Amino acid sequence: MIIMPALTVLLFSACCSKKVQQTNNPLPDWAFGGFVRTKVNPVLGPDTASVFFCPMQGRQMHWEESETFNPAAIVKDGKIVVLYRAEYNTAQGIGSRTSRLGYAETTDGVTFIRRPEPVMYPTDDVGRRWEWMAGCEDPRVVETEDGLYVMTYTGAERFDTPTPYAIARLCIATSRDLITWEKHGPAFAQAYGGKFRDA
Repeated sequence: MIIMPALTVLLFSACCSKKVQQTNNPLPDWAFGGFVRTKVNPVLGPDTASVFFCPMQGRQMHWEESETFNPAAIVKDGKIVVLYRAEYNTAQGIGSRTSRLGYAETTDGVTFIRRPEPVMYPTDDVGRRWEWMAGCEDPRVVETEDGLYVMTYTGAERFDTPTPYAIARLCIATSRDLITWEKHGPAFAQAYGGKFRDA
């Protein structure tokens, strides 16, 4: 899978204050747009060269060689930062891979600079209980008034016996720079005595 350019154009356009109108795409007063598909496709795709040392597996990994998808986007310092889900294990099927979150930034919505290593991944931290093996997936991020970034993401815990299956939980993490994240565990761990923790 890949992150399609139309999504990036949408995110970039959402950050601009000037409304663009097209005669072939008339819009109501409350809408922003219209959108034009870029000629760059995809804007972010799998990267077989990216390598990092995975603390979960204890070895070097091509962490985004298979898929890049399901991104979040936010504006920081005049740039659009995209946090995207990436998977490795090209030869294995869905459900047998580990997800990690990558970081890329752009000033034009088309040309991205990526960090070579993921910014969030399963490791031996407070998130281990919720993310081991299946990983960190599908981020969404907002910024508070005091500049704290709050991300919701899926912490996916995989069990490989007798057959692979996973429990996915909505988890929370915070950051001041979108690169270093503090994990806080499941969003609903305490609500109603934990009734919705695994829902």
